[in-house]
Amino acid sequence: TTAENSQEIILADSLGIDEDWIWLKSGEFLIGNIEDLYDEKLAFDSDDLGDLKIQWTDISRINSRQLFTVRTTDGSIITGTITLENGVLTISNNRHHNIPQDKLMTLIAGLETGTNIWQGKVTFGANLSSGNTNKLEYNTNAELSRHTTTSRIKTSYTAIIGETNNVQTDENHRVLMTYDVY
Repeated sequence: TTAENSQEIILADSLGIDEDWIWLKSGEFLIGNIEDLYDEKLAFDSDDLGDLKIQWTDISRINSRQLFTVRTTDGSIITGTITLENGVLTISNNRHHNIPQDKLMTLIAGLETGTNIWQGKVTFGANLSSGNTNKLEYNTNAELSRHTTTSRIKTSYTAIIGETNNVQTDENHRVLMTYDVY
């Protein structure tokens, strides 16, 4: 009921919960950060549980204080803070927009502009072993993604180069790219 939901929000506030929280239909309560929603799966980052993908239909309640940009099945794009109760997603900015839970197509954290829609990561590594033969393998991995409410692009590059006794024995380069349109 609405009174129970208000008490739950007051409880979360009194506990000092500044992060996003979600309640699953199973009764589980999770605290962390909502990242995005694509393919009816909510990406949620919990300090204790790590990165989770939660089926959108398994979520009964959401409360968040951060801004989100939301796209509905009719093509509307709205930015604001979000709450979910009784199957209705409320997006609050200078007014309240109520959207049935099943009419939400995509959701991204923050505004749909500038550097907020880009994410990247680069890692380097090396393995060295010596004995009868000296082996060196070094590798790199670069990932870049762009998330909007209408599309998602993910690219990654991996390189592995190996040497044995100062002679290059392996060289492997791989580029992967996906482009999803919603």
